[in-house]
Amino acid sequence: MAFVVRRLVAVVVLLAAGTLAARADDGTALRGNVLGAMAATSSFVMDVANPQGIYGSAIVQTQLGRAKVQGSAGPHTLLLYALGGYEYQQIDGSAWQRRKLPAGATMLIAPLGATATVTPQPDTRDASGEMFGAFRAVTTLPIPGVGTIPNVTMDCTYDKATLLLHICASQYATLTFHNYDDPKNVVELPAEAKNAAELAPLDGTGFSGGK
Repeated sequence: MAFVVRRLVAVVVLLAAGTLAARADDGTALRGNVLGAMAATSSFVMDVANPQGIYGSAIVQTQLGRAKVQGSAGPHTLLLYALGGYEYQQIDGSAWQRRKLPAGATMLIAPLGATATVTPQPDTRDASGEMFGAFRAVTTLPIPGVGTIPNVTMDCTYDKATLLLHICASQYATLTFHNYDDPKNVVELPAEAKNAAELAPLDGTGFSGGK
């Protein structure tokens, strides 16, 4: 059952070797500019909603390389922290567990991940009439315990002045970004998680040997 809840993590934050800097062979200046803007923030909050009833919220402290994810799928809950080279998780209120992350792991937003191909789209207005920039990203999502989903299309909007992400939507989930640089966005590991039981480490694709 753990992998069902942990799908949320793959949709929200991809854990993969690399950096937030744009690669020279990306071929998309927009992707690099949005990546740069996101990386320059101190923190942000990202909410996720899924048609199958998976919901969650992530706090990401960009400069510190920390993330906290709270999610639910039906009656099941997930509390996850990524910091200090480890992923800590508590599923359905059970005992804490942790896995070592791959060397050099960082946090990439799914539509801007290493496999994403970004195509600019015409500007669009939201329900309030505010104008946003837009792009379409086609990427591959790793789903821990399941496999990969290739050619996932995500339609995203971003603030034209700051280049920060606003909303990204696909058939699998809608991601809403907000509270950029909010001093309340703090990720601290709970004291009770510090003696978490050790699980098999994550490999470089975001998969793990545990369930």
